[in-house]
Amino acid sequence: SAYDLDTGARTWNVPFADVGGRDWELNEIFTFEDETFLLLRPSQRGTRLEPGLFALNTKLGALTTRPLAEVPDGRLLGAGMGRRTELRSPYLFALQRPTQEDGQFVVRAIHLRFGERWRARIAKGAKTLYAYDMPMPEVSGDTVALTYVVPNERAGSRGRQPVLALLDRTNGRERLLVDLPHELFGTTAPIRLDALGDGLFACGARMMQWMR
Repeated sequence: SAYDLDTGARTWNVPFADVGGRDWELNEIFTFEDETFLLLRPSQRGTRLEPGLFALNTKLGALTTRPLAEVPDGRLLGAGMGRRTELRSPYLFALQRPTQEDGQFVVRAIHLRFGERWRARIAKGAKTLYAYDMPMPEVSGDTVALTYVVPNERAGSRGRQPVLALLDRTNGRERLLVDLPHELFGTTAPIRLDALGDGLFACGARMMQWMR
């Protein structure tokens, strides 16, 4: 529901019990410029219906009846259940776990207006990916920067290796893959990426690194 802050009157109401003939529950809210998007999950567990990303018109109180994109497992990088997130680019990124047929971790780029744009395999050859350590990727004019953490048994690695991957924004092709310092990894918070001009800050638990 939306309320007028001056009068307290309710201006509109959007029920999730019948969106496209399905019963949904609100999971997360995303805003970009003057647009709002909702991640909805099926209210009934065990259904074949996947969580989906829907556009919300906040002026009219109207919700699209079909999702812009399905989000298997409801896993969007850098997002959290029950939160409202302001986006700096018109992209969200979903993590798709390996299937028996493929065996690869896949990141899907979802454009807020045009839906899924590409899929890219990451952490090639890794059987485990610490997904909770993956922040929201940074998007520049032609590059997507994302980090992930994989197992590493080498001495001094604390058992985990943070990695920076630079992908082509238009098609998801890998441009560069770099092992990050182990000091960036922490158990209390994920590595955070912040773009500044043509450079990138990687901020971790015990250090910060600037890259160009």
